[in-house]
Amino acid sequence: MSMYSIVERLAEYRMILFYRWRFIVLVASGLALALITVVEFLPDIYEGTTTIVAYPRKVPEKYVATTVMDEPSDRLNLLQQEVLSYTRLLEVINKFGLYGKLVQKQGRDAAVQLMRKQIKIQTNHAGGGGASAFTLTFTGDNPRLVAAVANELANSFILKNLSNRQQQVQGTTDFLSEELETARAGLESQETQLRIYRMSHLGQMPEQMSANLQAVGQLQVQYQATSDKLAQLEEQKLLIEDTPEADLTLRSSGTPLPVSMLRSNLLQEESRLSTLLTHMTPAHPDVVACQARITELKHQLERLPNEEKPVLMDHAVEARIQVLDKERERLLGDQSGIKERLNSYQAKVDAVPLRQEQLSSLTRDYETARDHYRSLLEKHYSAQMASELESKQDADRFEVLDPATSPDHPTAPNRRLLCALSVLFGLIGGLVAAFCREQIDSSIKSDVDLLEILPAELELLGVVSRIYAIEPAHGH
Repeated sequence: MSMYSIVERLAEYRMILFYRWRFIVLVASGLALALITVVEFLPDIYEGTTTIVAYPRKVPEKYVATTVMDEPSDRLNLLQQEVLSYTRLLEVINKFGLYGKLVQKQGRDAAVQLMRKQIKIQTNHAGGGGASAFTLTFTGDNPRLVAAVANELANSFILKNLSNRQQQVQGTTDFLSEELETARAGLESQETQLRIYRMSHLGQMPEQMSANLQAVGQLQVQYQATSDKLAQLEEQKLLIEDTPEADLTLRSSGTPLPVSMLRSNLLQEESRLSTLLTHMTPAHPDVVACQARITELKHQLERLPNEEKPVLMDHAVEARIQVLDKERERLLGDQSGIKERLNSYQAKVDAVPLRQEQLSSLTRDYETARDHYRSLLEKHYSAQMASELESKQDADRFEVLDPATSPDHPTAPNRRLLCALSVLFGLIGGLVAAFCREQIDSSIKSDVDLLEILPAELELLGVVSRIYAIEPAHGH
């Protein structure tokens, strides 16, 4: 657009203002008056504001761990969810009888949505774990009602939050109690199994290994001593049987017959073999050598001629042989008992590796159950202390710092500002109306309008300016 066109357009606007100024003033005045009237009839809006403070717990967490996970950054979300919940707002609406006409026309959902728009929540988090403040504001057209509603929302939130925390702590305590009872039953079952196993395999436990080995050594010594006594008894019996005429007190210094010596040696070797087999295998070199000597002695006895026994035997000798036979039976019984006990202790020693493996498995299960029970017991004690803190309100808690009061002055609308804007909008409306009327009006008011309707081949020679009539002077 050229400069000439801009000048012409400005001139056109000036002509519109010149010709339509009365219309502009009329429309602007009417529109401004109407807007001011509307502003004056707007209802007053009041705000009820209450401040809620979230105090941190008094007891440090390193002494009593909390069971409620409530971070300061989550408190605003918790506050908004609790305050703006449908059930909570509906209870407040029913309690104070809010939005009666709206409920009748559009239902309760519309009333709850409108109330949510009228609630404003702001937060101010304190650094370093200090108290955090929440500001809850409710707007309405009744100053007493907005204060009452704001206080009701704050108090109901605090009570609900306290109830929720106590329920959460109690739920945690109940859960840990159930788990603790289950763990205690499992631990008692493991203890019972371990006790039954120890009692059923008494003497075969790894800690009794040294005592068993000591008993085996002592029994081997006793068995060897008994075997030696048996060999002496057999030797004495053979001497008495072979030389019944000899004096009993001198028989030990006499020279025994070869048969008696071989039999005595055979008995000693057999006794020694029996002793060796109690703690050695048949393939052991000492056992093999002893068996070879026994076989050789038996062959020597078979090659010797049989010696005849004396037909007559002294009654004293016979009595002596009976005494030796009874002593031999007693020693054989003792030896059998010793061998039985020795085999029993040896079996316990041999069973130790297997019992140790089985006991390790049972002990491992028992220790696992015991550690699990102790861990749950500590958590249960901690949950109980946290529950006591909640019941005494020594944990994190909300408290109303400044309850809402009935406001003395409305916060909206700002009538001075709205009246000024009404005058401005009226002036703008008058200008727009004048411009629109000018566009509708088809009369020629300037040479521009004339050029627009004249044919292109005609040339405009000039424009006669407006001629005003001059009134004649009086007396002329």
